[in-house]
Amino acid sequence: MIKYTSTKQLSIEEFKTPFYHGLDKDNRWARLAQQIPWDEFALVYAKALCEDFGRPALDARVVIGAMIIKFKKGLSDEETIEEIKENAYLQYFIGYEEFSHKPPFDPSLFVTLRQRLGVDAFEALNQAFIAGVKKAEEAQNQPVDRNDKDDPDSKGKEPKQADRQSQLILDASVAPQDIKFPTDLDLLNDSREHTERIIDKLWQPGPGRRKPRTYRRIARRDYLSVVKMKKKSAKTLRAGIRKQLGYTRRNIKTIKQMLDHDLGKPLPLNRRDQKTFWVVQEI
Repeated sequence: MIKYTSTKQLSIEEFKTPFYHGLDKDNRWARLAQQIPWDEFALVYAKALCEDFGRPALDARVVIGAMIIKFKKGLSDEETIEEIKENAYLQYFIGYEEFSHKPPFDPSLFVTLRQRLGVDAFEALNQAFIAGVKKAEEAQNQPVDRNDKDDPDSKGKEPKQADRQSQLILDASVAPQDIKFPTDLDLLNDSREHTERIIDKLWQPGPGRRKPRTYRRIARRDYLSVVKMKKKSAKTLRAGIRKQLGYTRRNIKTIKQMLDHDLGKPLPLNRRDQKTFWVVQEI
């Protein structure tokens, strides 16, 4: 038997839904919303924003809830907003008091957050939120011993540890917000500074010997001229990277010449400097 629904369907206004009697309190998003420590998450989120600059921020509960939905369901920025628009439970999850057909915010806000925090910090922030969500889900799904609850003699007794699963204590410092995101330019600048330090350590003054030039002041000035710019074009970044590569490559060549000059003598570099020099060459 083949079933077919005619195109003469009811209008969407006539479509029956179960929401006349309210939402299901046992829905996973409704239960999860009660377990998540929103205040702790809001503190973590607020640390990444500027208090006295920029336009007023959206409600932290809305943004954090949307970020959790996005990463938990694996959606794109646009799909996340559409899901929230269409799903009453998701709107309850992000803190709405009533259903709305309007989007909570423009999807470009996710892009703005990535730009302001940096990709790694943004991902770390989300991972911290997701880790907190997983802990809340584990606490929510913790089996409860029903024997004492059903026992009339247990009335007035102290509840067992298994019953105390409604409170989640989350350390808000798990998001590494103060960790610097390593860019190519920063890595090359650090590498150059390490090679300059190694050259200083290898250099031994003597008659007729001149210390190799490292151009460290010029290199430092070139680096700062790029890194201090608020907006850096791709061309500017490429030029800055090319200069730092040149300075670092020159220093590496100098170090190799200095090591070859001392061939046959005990290696003047300790294990840490040897490893640093190897890493610099890999970079």
